[in-house]
Amino acid sequence: MEVIGGVFFRDDSIVDRNQLVKMVNLLTHRSGHQRTTFCRNSVGLFNLRKPSSFQVESPISYEGLVVFSNARIDNTLDLQTSLGFSSSSKIEKNELFARAYLKWGDSFGNQLLGVFTIVIWDQVKEELFMLCDQIGIRSLFYYIDDKKLVFCNEINALRQFVSFQINRSQIPYYLTYTDRAGERIETLIKNVYLFARGKSMKVSNHKVQSSIYYRLIEHVDNSGANYSDEEYGLIFHEKFRKAVRRRLEGSSYIGAELSGGLDSSYICAMAGNIYGASYSLPVYHIKPEGNGTDESSFAKLVARHSQLQYNEVRAHSTFRDLSYYSEILGLPIEQYHTGVMTGVLERMKEDNIEVCLSGEDGDNVVSSGNQYPFELLKSKRYDEYRKNMSITGNWPLEYGPDNVAIIKPSTIR
Repeated sequence: MEVIGGVFFRDDSIVDRNQLVKMVNLLTHRSGHQRTTFCRNSVGLFNLRKPSSFQVESPISYEGLVVFSNARIDNTLDLQTSLGFSSSSKIEKNELFARAYLKWGDSFGNQLLGVFTIVIWDQVKEELFMLCDQIGIRSLFYYIDDKKLVFCNEINALRQFVSFQINRSQIPYYLTYTDRAGERIETLIKNVYLFARGKSMKVSNHKVQSSIYYRLIEHVDNSGANYSDEEYGLIFHEKFRKAVRRRLEGSSYIGAELSGGLDSSYICAMAGNIYGASYSLPVYHIKPEGNGTDESSFAKLVARHSQLQYNEVRAHSTFRDLSYYSEILGLPIEQYHTGVMTGVLERMKEDNIEVCLSGEDGDNVVSSGNQYPFELLKSKRYDEYRKNMSITGNWPLEYGPDNVAIIKPSTIR
């Protein structure tokens, strides 16, 4: 995967290339990656990437725009057609981004499908434009004040210009694994923010403009409010099929995780149906050690039914490599199963898989309200919280000082 980052001195200070190099060198685990830099006057940008056959291209300069990106685009052909090119044209993605920016302006993210962070420096207007994908898959961390803007896909690089201090107000969010929302998403580091999903931001010496260009609720079709469950199912099925088909475009090196649960099974079965007899999709099932729940029989059934290439991978320890990943990410690991996933990702790397389909958190993607209990606690609406918990889960709760809910210790096994 690529990494982009950089610094913009808003007080017209000159960026020293050595400062940019030091910023890059903080990402020690990427020491073997190819490096591209742009350094001119008050702006310094960099791109790190591994040599790859899949959608990895150099930053470009086009009509006064310097474009750096960390992106995988699934609708490249549609984008080319909209920009006046034939589907057979070979246009680098960063040139497409530059042309799309010139045509559609700050909201050109609405024309893209995929995962991406894109940075565009306008050398004429002396403005830095930043864009994140609609779901926020590719993280982008940033620090901004009156003198500078510093950003990178990996937070450690910001240490070159920012003194890191713990943001204690965010600790409860990490301990409860709660999603943070809004245009300015705080992190565990004071004054360092995570770029919001579907957000764009334009920064100049004296002005900062930010907006959310994509909101899911604005794309919901309410015209079928009286559909039956069966009709809703058919509509969802077609939208889901289209989404999976998009992810299959653009690469010959695609694999998938297959747990045997509903989310991953639906994705893998759909991909197998789309491919048909033309390709047997490699799927990877993590088989737990010891007394862990073995769902391999379900995974094998899906693979056999959909003519998928079944692979079994032994799970690593749940806590394996946590310190390694924390050091790389510069933040605590929020997901408890990081070590478990390491094994399957290492196997995929051995098999040259470059795109991995996953059913991770699919139930939350197609549901809503999962943050409601936390919001009740946050706003101190304890009676309403108690009522909701007794209805939804009949949780064994006791109430301690300040009416705070506590799970009864005697119920924990």
